[in-house]
Amino acid sequence: MPIIVILEKTNRHFSKFLELLRTQPEIRANDLRAIVARSSYYCIILKKLCTLNKWLKEIQPQLYVAEPSFVMTKSKDVFNALRKCELLEIESKPDIFVLRFKDEAH
Repeated sequence: MPIIVILEKTNRHFSKFLELLRTQPEIRANDLRAIVARSSYYCIILKKLCTLNKWLKEIQPQLYVAEPSFVMTKSKDVFNALRKCELLEIESKPDIFVLRFKDEAH
């Protein structure tokens, strides 16, 4: 059975993060810090993401919004990134985000 989570757009920094994540399977930390202040990245985005991931894992252990990963480019540069859960689809509405987690079987 799919799980649906509704998030109100209350914080512009976290909303920017979810908008990026909606269109990209992974976001390099440097790219995200280019559009939000470094302190906002650590104090707002990562803090909210950790809280949301912890709550989702209590519901179903394999669920999360995004988790840290390392990405190697063709030129062998390594970057820290946030990778979106493969089961997650994000829909943006005027005042909310709808997070839909698909069943693993589908």
